[in-house]
Amino acid sequence: MYYQSPIGTLQIEFSGQRLKSISKVRKALKKPEGHKNHRIIQLLDDYFRGKKVVFDNLDLELSGLSKFQRQVLLATRKIPYGQVISYKTLATKLKAPKAVRAVGQALKKNPLPIVIPCHRVIRSDRSLGGFSLGLSVKKYLLRLEAKHE
Repeated sequence: MYYQSPIGTLQIEFSGQRLKSISKVRKALKKPEGHKNHRIIQLLDDYFRGKKVVFDNLDLELSGLSKFQRQVLLATRKIPYGQVISYKTLATKLKAPKAVRAVGQALKKNPLPIVIPCHRVIRSDRSLGGFSLGLSVKKYLLRLEAKHE
């Protein structure tokens, strides 16, 4: 399914009833199709309206990832709305303080940006680091959350 958001058209994929991926569509679609009655659509609508949304109650499909990648993503999922932590802090929380680069690589493979809020992970020097949907989108999401915290 497709979802038209302020950051562009997002493609949302499922594996059965489980949310599998969210990605930005690079090529504009004439008329994005959508399923307005699906729970993820309502949550994204609320999120982009500036509501403090928690995506915890969604069933996610993360089976294609390594155990470490899943641990990183599940820990990232717990970062509160409107807050940021560093890659180093996240690695330390996982009891792998020297695995900062591995944490970054795991976040790079996040199949569910926004739902698993990897945009809330930044560098220790407070610079943004990377983001699969682009740095301009990371800035947008952080500003959106800061405004409505």
